Amino acid sequence: MNVLRTALRLAAAGWLVVASAGVALAVDAVPTVDVTGVVLDTEGQPAEVDSARVEELETPDSEPIVTAIDVAADGTFTVALQGWGTPDAPALARFVVFGPQGDPVVVNEEGCTEQTTPWGTLEVPIPGVVPTEPVEVVLDQVLIDGLCPAVTATPEPEAPAPRGPSVTLPPTDAGGASRLTPGVTGVVASLLVLAGIAVLALAALVRRRAMGALSPRTVSSTRRRRPRRR
Repeated sequence: MNVLRTALRLAAAGWLVVASAGVALAVDAVPTVDVTGVVLDTEGQPAEVDSARVEELETPDSEPIVTAIDVAADGTFTVALQGWGTPDAPALARFVVFGPQGDPVVVNEEGCTEQTTPWGTLEVPIPGVVPTEPVEVVLDQVLIDGLCPAVTATPEPEAPAPRGPSVTLPPTDAGGASRLTPGVTGVVASLLVLAGIAVLALAALVRRRAMGALSPRTVSSTRRRRPRRR
């Protein structure tokens, strides 16, 4: 019997804990409100959307809660926002929407290309009451992505080796030996012939004089003396 009473008391206590937790969750739960909106281009017409999201910040220092947004073909959307904030410290809902990326366009002779993407943003303060009126997000900004082909660096030419000062030889040295004109050559040859003849004549004269001086002595030396008769 005591065991049964103890079990009933534990069960009752458990239900009280669960009920208290449910009440606390109900008190702490933040109500959400569906907010509608539309995405427009710079001319006020419904814009084509590639991606969209909303970032909710309870305080400027808190981590944002990011929720993707499905945008219809006519630019309209609906998203649930939390009723955070107070008039003195409002929360923030930031809408960020990107349009489709454009085709690459060549912008210079090097082959660099650029692609533009329209996008827009809208910040809505939430002072404890979520707006019920439709919001408008205009794609009035442009994101530019650039791309250039890889360039192969051309090595710089090597500097020539240093050279010493050049020396210009005079005309007589540049040829290796002096060259005489034909006229001068003939005169020199004639002089050489005459000098040769004079040398030969002088040599013959000297030889004759030498032979003349030696002849008497030679005869006297070779003559035999006969013995005298007594």
